[in-house]
Amino acid sequence: MNTYGFSFSRRGMGRWALMGLAAPLLFLMGCSSPEMQIVGGGFRNLTDFPIKDVELRVIETHQVVSCSYIAARGFFSTLIPVRAYEQNEVEVSWNYNGSILKSGPFKVEVPDPVPTEPVVAVIRFHPTGRVSAVFVPKSAIPREYLAR
Repeated sequence: MNTYGFSFSRRGMGRWALMGLAAPLLFLMGCSSPEMQIVGGGFRNLTDFPIKDVELRVIETHQVVSCSYIAARGFFSTLIPVRAYEQNEVEVSWNYNGSILKSGPFKVEVPDPVPTEPVVAVIRFHPTGRVSAVFVPKSAIPREYLAR
């Protein structure tokens, strides 16, 4: 028995060798970046006018999320089954005050640190005609704003 309370025998050495090989693998897996879990998407109108015919398109998969009307200073969201965020590029188009506007392709940046709770991706429409996007923890969004 050594000073740490472990006894070594020929039979036990194989186990220790296996642990010696497994330890770096466990360390590498532990150091991988955690996946952010996404549970929904939302649109936030930061303007004083309604926004119509909003369409968000995921470029890689061609999936589309749309909303026909968001009131001035309004918010719309929907929940989806929990999934890992894949960082695909998206493109947004909308009708603002009679003009059809379209963003270029962009990715929503993963926050640092990565949130530990599920998030909702929120696209924000600015009065200047541009969009921005953020991830908001689901718990920070009032329940009445979350459609099921």
